[in-house]
Amino acid sequence: MPEPADLQELARRPAFRRQMAKSLAVASTLLVVGLLLLATGAAEKSGGFLAAVGAVFLLLLGTAPRRSLQLRWKNDPLLQDLVEYVADNRGLSRRQQDFECWWGWSRIRDVEESSRAFILRLGVGRPSDGPILILPKRGLANPADETRLRELLEAQVRRRQAA
Repeated sequence: MPEPADLQELARRPAFRRQMAKSLAVASTLLVVGLLLLATGAAEKSGGFLAAVGAVFLLLLGTAPRRSLQLRWKNDPLLQDLVEYVADNRGLSRRQQDFECWWGWSRIRDVEESSRAFILRLGVGRPSDGPILILPKRGLANPADETRLRELLEAQVRRRQAA
């Protein structure tokens, strides 16, 4: 069953941190420009007030991704049930009570590995876009299973990327 530590694993990903840093940098720059325009009295001509308000709004939105992950964690019934993942040469299947799905390896665009989990990114587009699957290592029966899964992911996902 997924645990809150799995959500924290997502927030520690470099891609998540880069996404947060970009939005905070844009918002901070906009805030500084707006405040400078307000301080110099040029706000009436150039919209410094709107820039400052927009920046505050963007700063608040910068905290939204982490909060949306927390809300999804608490409200998604699929995240509350026991999960079984099965990986083979065809792809990856996910089984839960009243729910089952399957992804062929061509649907998995990338794999990241941390000390606690394998993180699989699905879909197309930018690396930060799209859904992700977390395969916690604690769910594996023994260390040999971790090695076999790593080798399978290497063969099916990473080698396909190199081609």
